[in-house]
Amino acid sequence: MIPAVLIGTFGWLLANLYGTLAPYRDSGDLAAAALSLGIAHPPGYALYVLATRAAMALLPFGNPAYQANVLSSLWTAAAAGLLVWALSRRVRPVAAFFGAAVWLFSPAVLRLSLVSEMYTLNGFLAAVILAVVLESGPAGAKERTRFVYLAFFLLGLGLLNQPTIVFLLPGLLWFAWDSSGPDRGEKARTLAACAFFGSLGFTLVAYYPVRSFRQPVLDWGDPESFRRVFRLITRADYGGLKLHPEESRLAWTLPGFVSQAGIYFRALYGELRVWGVLAAAAGLFVPARRRGSGKSRELVFCGAGYLLASPVFILLSNLPAASETSLPILEPYFVMAHLLTVPWMAAGFNEGLGWLEKRVPRRAVPALGWSAVVLAALFTRFKSARRDFSAYDYGKNVLKTMPKDSSLYDPDDTTAFVVSYLQTAGGLRRDVVPLMTLRTFWGYRQIRERHPELAPPGEFRSAPEFISALLARHAGTGRPLYSDHPSKFPAGLPNGPAGLLSRAGNARSLKDFRESQEIFRFYVERGTGRDLAVDHSDGFFTRHLRSRASSALNNIGIVEQNHKEYGRAEAYFRAALLRQPDLTQAWNNLGLNEFLQGRYLRAAEIFRQGAAHAADRGTLLYYLALCQRRMEQPSLARKTLEEVLQVHPGNAGAMNEMGLAYLDENNWITAEKWFRKCIEADPSYVPAHFNLGLALRALGLAEEAADSFREYLELSPGAEDSAKVRGWIRVLSKRRP
Repeated sequence: MIPAVLIGTFGWLLANLYGTLAPYRDSGDLAAAALSLGIAHPPGYALYVLATRAAMALLPFGNPAYQANVLSSLWTAAAAGLLVWALSRRVRPVAAFFGAAVWLFSPAVLRLSLVSEMYTLNGFLAAVILAVVLESGPAGAKERTRFVYLAFFLLGLGLLNQPTIVFLLPGLLWFAWDSSGPDRGEKARTLAACAFFGSLGFTLVAYYPVRSFRQPVLDWGDPESFRRVFRLITRADYGGLKLHPEESRLAWTLPGFVSQAGIYFRALYGELRVWGVLAAAAGLFVPARRRGSGKSRELVFCGAGYLLASPVFILLSNLPAASETSLPILEPYFVMAHLLTVPWMAAGFNEGLGWLEKRVPRRAVPALGWSAVVLAALFTRFKSARRDFSAYDYGKNVLKTMPKDSSLYDPDDTTAFVVSYLQTAGGLRRDVVPLMTLRTFWGYRQIRERHPELAPPGEFRSAPEFISALLARHAGTGRPLYSDHPSKFPAGLPNGPAGLLSRAGNARSLKDFRESQEIFRFYVERGTGRDLAVDHSDGFFTRHLRSRASSALNNIGIVEQNHKEYGRAEAYFRAALLRQPDLTQAWNNLGLNEFLQGRYLRAAEIFRQGAAHAADRGTLLYYLALCQRRMEQPSLARKTLEEVLQVHPGNAGAMNEMGLAYLDENNWITAEKWFRKCIEADPSYVPAHFNLGLALRALGLAEEAADSFREYLELSPGAEDSAKVRGWIRVLSKRRP
């Protein structure tokens, strides 16, 4: 069975691999680092880089990214085969196969097996260590001590592939303690030897300074000194313990614990499905009297590792439960975490098979088991990545957008890593300089040493000061400056859409702007219509990458709309929605396109359709209410605004509009209440102060109305109607008793 599992798994994964660079997270950087024998982004991933570079040298076919993808599949197949081999010696071979199959067909393992990432190698190392623990001899045997030393050596080595393998350390320490004899001196010597072998595996860390001295193409952190090596492997300049620089919060509350528990259970069910969870529970809670020493060893090692690698790790990451990015960010770490549940699932399936054998004919048991496998496979959502070239095409289109000698400012990881791979593996557009990690001393040093022509003169006391000078130098020299999102540019720096990117600089004429958008004609995209749609794509990162085009089309439509070219704007907004039907901004802008032309009925219909499809229906409902007010339908507007406040309870704009709807009906008292609610929710919401003044003036409360108008002028001193409002204040002040 073992060769069949190994060959069958590898062959099936090989048939579904990405044919080139995958859009998954850090794939571009890792493939480029392996190809150039460089140093990948923190913590460096030395073992992955060296192993993948060796595979690239040995494989006689494929591009470098594909070769790295092949190796990821091989690690998964080897881990699955090893699990079946180790567990078949403890449970029925079919039960061992079922347990490994649940892990293999979990979404995280399937996705990570097709891309150039280090997580399947991490899973393979964990599987080897697990097999070593399970196959070691009885406590006190000399043979077992050798197994202990091997496990610690692999752990030390694995830390230079993916640091989360450290979660196996508590179980291994117990394993080492239990492996030595009853003498405490012997136990201490065993632990000291374990530390030695773990350190021996970790000596691969010397790769970083040795390779950095050779100035490789990719040299993250320039780890030529002990301090820089330490900062690299601890991710000191890359977020440290944070999985996401903005969304991870190293602070916890009781509601936060509850939300993290919700993420954990969603992930557990999403990865293992109900059959895996039930099998693991059955295997975990087998009565204690039926556990031998081997099973208690398995319980301690897997239990401690799983608790740290899954629920505790999710709690430490502290990602927002409501964010669509949280589970995709956590997903790769489930490869190792859920591998540790395979012994429990195998034991659970073994219990189930034993129960069946007592109640049905022996010959029927295999048929029932395989029927269950087929049924489970039907519920496993999987889409082959063989024809997915989205990352490769996106990278080439980004490079086509920029003229010679351009800079790409603060790109997202995906954009930066795809460009890095194309420059390293394909030698494409090396004149383009990504301006990355500018807030770190390493990023500053990279600009100084590798691109001195871009570096502003002088010394700088802070990163913001350096960045400001760098951007000013670009503006002064006329070097084209682009970003993959307009929000990346500092406030006050004018910019506009240019193909998939945004370009810094003053607004161009409409003719020049349209000529710059001709670049879309030269983009390469494989597929047509729905093939390119975001919701037609499998996997968060593929969808995220494909959403760049829809966002770009939406931004171009905004420029046309600002020039009152409503017909052209509509075409761009509809093109954006064809690619991403739930793009709230495109629905919003399409409706505003009609609203600005005074076509309130058509605008209302668009906002109504958008509310049914958009990711944020509250925004569309808000603008629907504006249309209803313009069409003199205050009662309908109020009902719509009530829906908005159900979706977004603190929406100050909706509260203000609710007050205006009552103001339209001369219901001054209720209008006043809503304006006060709005100000309470957002004291800086300027229109509410003005509208409250109107309501109070209508109620005859002259002094309070004057105070509201004064507050309005303080918040917006340059308002166009300031002279008129000051006149009202003078009149109201004369009415005071």
